[in-house]
Amino acid sequence: VGVISRIIVTDSTVYFYGEQSISRHNLKTKKLELRLRGKENTPFTGMFITPKNTFINVLSKGLYRLESDTLFPIVTGYMLENEEILFGLPYNNNLVLLGKSNGELTLFDGIKFYNYPVKDNGYLRQNILSEGLLISDSLYAFSTLDGGALVVEKKNGKLKYAINFTNGLPDDEIFAMGIDNNHGLWLSHQYGL
Repeated sequence: VGVISRIIVTDSTVYFYGEQSISRHNLKTKKLELRLRGKENTPFTGMFITPKNTFINVLSKGLYRLESDTLFPIVTGYMLENEEILFGLPYNNNLVLLGKSNGELTLFDGIKFYNYPVKDNGYLRQNILSEGLLISDSLYAFSTLDGGALVVEKKNGKLKYAINFTNGLPDDEIFAMGIDNNHGLWLSHQYGL
C-alpha cells in the first residue's frame, strides 16, 4: 500500500491515506471496505472529509468526490490539479477550510472555492505551511516548517498568537500538532514537545 502519511477517523470508519493508496476500514466489523490505488504518474495529493462527502485530490487531474466507492471528478476540481491538499478542517455546516501546498487557505462548499485571508502578511506562505488544527470553536492553529505556528481567529482570520523561536519555541520546524482536553496546543519539534 506504500507509505501511509495520514489517518482520518470518523464515527464509523478509518481511512489510511498515502500517495499510492487509500484504504477504508469499518470500525464496527474491523474489515477492509475499500482500497483505492493511485496510478504511477498520478498519485493522490490530498484527502479530506466534509459532513456530506469524502474528497480525494489526484495530481494532474484535480479534485474528485468519493461516492459509492467510485471517484467522480467535480466541476471545479481542475483548480487543484497542481496543488497538494495538506489538510481539511471544519469551518461550519456548509464549508471546510483547506490548506494547500502553496501556503494558501481556502474555504470549500463541495463545488466552489472561497478565499480565506489570514492576516499574517504572508507568514504561512513564506515559512511553508504544513498542518492545520481546530483548537476550539473559535480558533485554528497552523504549523510551518520554518516559522513555528500561528493561532488565528476562525471567524475572521485575525492573528492571535505567533509561536516561534523569537518568543521562546526551541525550534521553528514543527513536526506535528495536537490538542489536549483543555484545548492546550502541543507542538512537536526537533528538541521535544
